[in-house]
Amino acid sequence: MLACGTERGNEVVAQVAARLDQPFVANCRSIEPGADGWSMTRVQWGGSLLEDVTLAADVHLVTVAHHAVEGAPADVPAAGTVSPFAPDLDEALARTVVVDRVVLTRGITLSTAPVVVGGGRGVGSAEAFAPLEELAAELGGVVGCSRAVTNNGWRPHSDQVGQTGTRIAPEIYIASGISGAIQHWVGAMAASMTSTGIIGVIGPIAVGDAKLYVDGFVAGAAAQDPGVSVNVNYIQSFSDVALAAEAAQAHVANGADILTGTAQMVVGATGVAAEHGAKWFGTQSNQTALGED
Repeated sequence: MLACGTERGNEVVAQVAARLDQPFVANCRSIEPGADGWSMTRVQWGGSLLEDVTLAADVHLVTVAHHAVEGAPADVPAAGTVSPFAPDLDEALARTVVVDRVVLTRGITLSTAPVVVGGGRGVGSAEAFAPLEELAAELGGVVGCSRAVTNNGWRPHSDQVGQTGTRIAPEIYIASGISGAIQHWVGAMAASMTSTGIIGVIGPIAVGDAKLYVDGFVAGAAAQDPGVSVNVNYIQSFSDVALAAEAAQAHVANGADILTGTAQMVVGATGVAAEHGAKWFGTQSNQTALGED
């Protein structure tokens, strides 16, 4: 059974797997059936890594990640077959429980809003979101929040953005009280601009400000589009320009059309980005002159 790796697709296939007592592999980028099982590569941790797995089961239950397959018309379109199905359900299954009520204003939703004003743990309380509500109303947008905010009960889950919340694609994103706000915004912007659905990140060592930037960037990209793969490569050096260039080459070879990085060794990576026509996102300073094209 093969389905698209949307929230609904993953939910339905997971239900089928539970009822059949079969394994389920979600968000696959490639699938190769074989006699001893299916070999596949799937997206993990919101696209920050790729995992190679083998599925051996009586029934193969798989969903395909976003951007993994390029749509193309069939050479010879086949006529579909309609098979009517009338399920026999217990009346108890038709009961509805209202767990939350969300009032939409002016028909704008978090997923479609052109302006999103985001608030995090640093806002301080549920009442402190009032200025953010006012700002969002003035700009014709809506308020979003981080997972920490919903965990504290300050906002409903429907307001949460990110990997476990709502996918957003605003023209303007304003973050307040969110750790890593700038890199979060940069990651979201990169995810909205990628054509291949693959972004490469070159980091020095996973410590301090460098790790904060990378983590925030990955979270921002996941908030914008959970289907985008963000592949992170820490080269274990703040100064090795050649190694940074090598990492950038590997990202490009893997299909990345957007690159980013932090620390001084990225001068080697920006040249690779310019050479291959990949977009480069700078960090603390304007690095345009390093790859003007």
